[in-house]
Amino acid sequence: HYGSRPMRARRLRRLAFPPFVFATVACILWQARAGSGWYAHHLKVISSLLVPSAGLGSEEASDLDASPQRNVATATAATTTKPTSGSTERPRALGSRHVNVKGRSSSAADKMAHPNKGCSAPPVAGTYVINLDSRPDLYAAFREHFSGLCGANMSAVQRHPGVVAAADMHLIPWVQDLLPGAGENSTLKRGNFGLALAHLTMWVKIAQSPECVGSESGDRYALVFEDDERPKKDFNVAVTAILKEVSSMRPDERPDFINLNTLRPHGKTIRQRVRGVPFFLQLWRVKREQRQSRHGPLDPKYGLPYNIWMSAYLVRCRTAGTLVYHAGRYPSEKPGLSAYDGVSPIFDRHFSDMISDADVPIRTFVVYPTMAVSEHVEDHGSSVRHMLNLGVHQSAS
Repeated sequence: HYGSRPMRARRLRRLAFPPFVFATVACILWQARAGSGWYAHHLKVISSLLVPSAGLGSEEASDLDASPQRNVATATAATTTKPTSGSTERPRALGSRHVNVKGRSSSAADKMAHPNKGCSAPPVAGTYVINLDSRPDLYAAFREHFSGLCGANMSAVQRHPGVVAAADMHLIPWVQDLLPGAGENSTLKRGNFGLALAHLTMWVKIAQSPECVGSESGDRYALVFEDDERPKKDFNVAVTAILKEVSSMRPDERPDFINLNTLRPHGKTIRQRVRGVPFFLQLWRVKREQRQSRHGPLDPKYGLPYNIWMSAYLVRCRTAGTLVYHAGRYPSEKPGLSAYDGVSPIFDRHFSDMISDADVPIRTFVVYPTMAVSEHVEDHGSSVRHMLNLGVHQSAS
């Protein structure tokens, strides 16, 4: 006997499962393949979502927050962890360490004491950092940060001098070779002009480097940073996994450029999840379309270009020279359009336009989500480029 109709309705509503419970249960059933111990633990977590503290010991119950959002997050995080061999428990990844559900693994403390133990440097054809001569402090800060990452190979890190544009610099022959469209107006924003030249000269150096010269070196990738980039602790693990994914592709499918930290990433998903990375990471192929305009597509939400920032990326040895040629001349191949002047638009937006144009034979991949493997820490108000655009000389302080 359920009483009156309103009472019956209230009782039925109490029995109805919230949709997130079904989703969480389905996710756990799908991923539950590590043994009965792991499965039983997560059934306890699910039980705690339905009835607080039900089926949990006093220790486990005390770890659950009263907030249902916190409990759902706890259960979801537990389903995305990696099992360790010889154990039926499912460890959770916390930073670069793995922690078992019932305590820290025996190797975790060892990894904390020796952060580079058990890691290897990614198989890149050199690691370069773009840095102005006037800012050795920024380069020193980058090296200090990078040296603390698991798998960092500091002997392979090379500094590439940035370019400080000066008056009449557009008349210098090597500048004209790189940027045929540069003119007197290009030196009005010396920060932008120097930025474009810094990346172009970087790619020339990569194309001519010993690591990239040779018939078997063409499909290697060089790693490039700007000095205000801060790779995250699993950066080298992620780059190694990305290069492994790329090496499994046919040579004609491999990218010429891989942007590791992109603002407003946009493209077609290549991998639903990059394997071997302890967090969610995807590779997207930038779409290329035929168009008459030099400008690429814009994000309709913000009205701003996709796939900008060039603070951490990989350049394919084989096509570094091709990259230099097109980045310095686009969009002069289009009727009625002039070659890039090195200033307008700023270089990363210019590059974004170029890689989305089907007339340019450059294949680009981007990493999703933004700042998943590395952070861009530039402060626009005090950035070197911005100050140079204003005509303020930058020096180390």
